[in-house]
Amino acid sequence: MTALAIDKIEIQGFRGLAKPLPVDLRSPLTVLYAPNGTGKTTICDAAEWVVTGKVARLCVGPSFDETILRPKFDNSFRTEVTAHIRINGSVHRVRRRIGELCLAEGNGNWHPVNLSDLLEKLAPEGAGKAHYKRTIHQRQEYIRGTRFLSSDTLAILLDPEAEDRRQEIFSDLLGTRHLLEAENKLEKLKTALKKEERRLVSSFDSITEELADLERAGLTAPEVPARASIEAAERLLNLQSSDAALETRVQQVVGAIAGQRQQYAQRRLNIAMLRVQIPQISDLQRNAAEAENGRKAAEATSAKIRPQLVKLQEEAASIVGRRQGLRARVTDLAEGREQLKTASSSVLVHYGRLGAEQPGKLSLSQSFARTRDWELSDDARQVKRAAVQALSFGLPEYRRRRAELEIKQGELITSTTALEIDAELKASRGSTVQDQARLRELRRRLEVEAEPVQRLQMLARELAAHEAHGTDCPACGHDWETTDLLRRALETISERTPASLEAIERQIAVLEKDLSAQNALEVEAAAREEAHQVLTGEISRLISSCAEFEQNAARWLTTPVPDEADHILQRLLISLDLADALRSLDKAQGLIGRFVSFDTEIPLEDASAAALTSISNLLAASSASLGELEASHNAILYQIQDAEQQISAADAAARAYETQEAQARNRLDVLTQSWSALGISEPINRETLEKVSLQDEGTEASLLKAEVEAEAARASAELEARLVVASRKREKRSEVSSELERLQAQLQSTSNALLAFSGHAAVESKARISGLTASVNAIFSRLHSNRVIDEISLGEATLYWAGGCGAERIEPPEFSHGQRQDLALALFLARARSIGGSFILDEPMAHLDDLNRVGLIDVFRSIAIEQEGLTNVLVTTASRSLTRHLAEKFARVGDTLRAEGGSAMRVVELEGNTRSGVNIGQ
Repeated sequence: MTALAIDKIEIQGFRGLAKPLPVDLRSPLTVLYAPNGTGKTTICDAAEWVVTGKVARLCVGPSFDETILRPKFDNSFRTEVTAHIRINGSVHRVRRRIGELCLAEGNGNWHPVNLSDLLEKLAPEGAGKAHYKRTIHQRQEYIRGTRFLSSDTLAILLDPEAEDRRQEIFSDLLGTRHLLEAENKLEKLKTALKKEERRLVSSFDSITEELADLERAGLTAPEVPARASIEAAERLLNLQSSDAALETRVQQVVGAIAGQRQQYAQRRLNIAMLRVQIPQISDLQRNAAEAENGRKAAEATSAKIRPQLVKLQEEAASIVGRRQGLRARVTDLAEGREQLKTASSSVLVHYGRLGAEQPGKLSLSQSFARTRDWELSDDARQVKRAAVQALSFGLPEYRRRRAELEIKQGELITSTTALEIDAELKASRGSTVQDQARLRELRRRLEVEAEPVQRLQMLARELAAHEAHGTDCPACGHDWETTDLLRRALETISERTPASLEAIERQIAVLEKDLSAQNALEVEAAAREEAHQVLTGEISRLISSCAEFEQNAARWLTTPVPDEADHILQRLLISLDLADALRSLDKAQGLIGRFVSFDTEIPLEDASAAALTSISNLLAASSASLGELEASHNAILYQIQDAEQQISAADAAARAYETQEAQARNRLDVLTQSWSALGISEPINRETLEKVSLQDEGTEASLLKAEVEAEAARASAELEARLVVASRKREKRSEVSSELERLQAQLQSTSNALLAFSGHAAVESKARISGLTASVNAIFSRLHSNRVIDEISLGEATLYWAGGCGAERIEPPEFSHGQRQDLALALFLARARSIGGSFILDEPMAHLDDLNRVGLIDVFRSIAIEQEGLTNVLVTTASRSLTRHLAEKFARVGDTLRAEGGSAMRVVELEGNTRSGVNIGQ
């Protein structure tokens, strides 16, 4: 048995342990204490990884991804674990990195090594002869099961549904995992063979049933072969024989029969139709000729009337054009008349607003000459109007701001004078900083000189309150004759303030008063300075606002803005209104200028009246002309309607004749096509038709014979196919029967092998357990504090433990959760005691009660004493009290058991956390 001991492990960049962390494991018992989440389990995982190449609890299925080992918070260190180990006393070092494995003997150089070779060196007994991948897995499980025991493993023992996993745990504890897996493989093989046997039996039964169905359908050879029947059918149908498959030829014959029967039916239908239609051929030809003549006559009538219709439509369009022109003229005259009335009235009104005398006596030319704004474009006049209106609206605000500016400027003069006075006063007062420095110095002197005086006064008050034995004390009286006189003197001293201190206090009071007055004056001066700045800003804004208004008004008003600016701006707006009216009058003149003249040199009232009279006369004449054109247009519309009705009637007659002609010719074409379909080259006549009908009567008999031969061929082919299928089914059944016999023989061999191996596994397990039974019972008895079970014994089955309770036995399913854990710990520690080396237990006491923990501590101490350094155990815990209890127990272990470089028990305490870093505490 290989003794594998881990003396020291060095970890860095491994999951939550980023910084380098060395852990010494040479003591018989090493207790790794740390709160949860500090990295205890991570150290156990690192030890498992360095010796086995994986961490079982981090595996996903059968694979293990090493990249999961990289730290999450600090990537400055590469993932690396180095173990200083002893194999049967020989010193080695193992270094593992992600994707790299090296081995060194003693302090020698590192050499690459593959995982299979390393595992064979660490646990040669962990696997038998098998494929190297299989031996790798077996040795990994062997090392993990015999050297590592985790809280997860113990927790599985509490799961009522994890019976298979519990078996694996117990086999790991005994080092018989490979035997259990081999037995499981044989069980799986037997199950697979059973499944295949059921499939073959089902297949055999299915083939037998199919053969029975074929026999019931008939398997007698046909009297006439299918090929002879199909050849006879092909001859009847005038088909050429081929080498195609029989089924294909049958389908071809059936298709040919269907096609020829369809052709025969169509010929019989054509003959029947021709018998009825042949006597009507002459009538159909005559009807077609008459319909053609009628169609041509109707088309001629329509062609004669169409030119007359076009001429009438052109004349109507001409009248519509002249009518539209007259209506546009009337519209323009009416619109011009209204514009002229409105514009003339507006011009006269605006002249009146401007104060003109007799504005109606001015001519249009004079009006244009007096007002130049009308020459501006509409947009330009709108811009000017908006500017003048803005000035008119802003004028009151401008005047208010000018008045406010004058007031603010007066206030500015007063404020400037006050600031000058403040500056003079500040210069005459001197420096406030010097006064403040003097005040601080006086306060410091007062504090320094007052402290001893205050202490003296306190002592005087205490002495005055002192009484010796309730009587006068001659020693206390001294030169004061009596203690009452001394007490009064002391009271006077305690209540009086020295003159020097009073002088300092008076100086302090004067300075504080002066500084307070100066501060008040400075606050008032600062307020006046701030008000001055605000006033200066307001004056600047007012000046800017007034300057902006004056700049905008400079185009229309003089500078400064005159008092009569309101009147000037109002006349400008009226002038713009007058310009708008003159512009409208000019547009009205242009609108009516095509029809009437407008004299621009006579008074505006006279010119407008004359133009309006002329417009009224023109409107009356245009209305009369419109009436005449309307009457002419209505007469032509009546003639157009009559012509359109005549053309419509002629076209309808032509279409009717065309339909009659088409129907007659279509019937003649159908007769001709039916005659041609019969394959007759002679002209249509009744005698020839009857001859063809007599010739077709033999076709029906040939088709019936061909159908009989085709059906016989199909039936013979089906029977021949069943014979072939039956032959193949018999061959297949024979093959399945042979395969079934071979499989059953293999299944029997597998069952025999499984039975033999189970016996061998039981013998092997008992052989391995026999040396552990005494140790297991001793350790279990110490752990099992309530003494329900007297002893543990091995049953007939492999790994079947039973508990003896006097005359009764407790079977494995009846074990409590705690008893299962106690048994697992007892097995693990008993095996550790037998093989020696290093063993790692992660939180083994997490699920134990207090008494069981005490028992386990005693077991650890007993193993340490008994093994004398041959066995090293690493135990992790998060309990400080348990760590202290272990230390107390091992403190009594003699120096003779101390390990090399340390004591019989070593406590390694971790500090920090996996995020900020983990260190070993001092």
